[in-house]
Amino acid sequence: ETAQVHSGGILKATPHMVRAVSKPGVARSTLAVFTEPGHDYAMSIPEGRTVDQTLKCAHLPEGVPTLESRWTKGVNFGDFGNKTIQSYYKS
Repeated sequence: ETAQVHSGGILKATPHMVRAVSKPGVARSTLAVFTEPGHDYAMSIPEGRTVDQTLKCAHLPEGVPTLESRWTKGVNFGDFGNKTIQSYYKS
């Protein structure tokens, strides 16, 4: 999603949400590699791109919060990340 914001929506994040396996005796193993900017790095939309072009995703699976609900103008990467985690783990 960070790349989606920084590219103005030219690159699109894959909408997904990882869920635990519900069958006994079945395990899920994954090795994910992420790159990310520094905590204070601004999550800015590039000049010439609109918020709508950047944030819209037509087909989100159930339970995946929209990018529009988590990104705000001027937000930094750390705050965006915290808001994203909170949106998945509501109390």
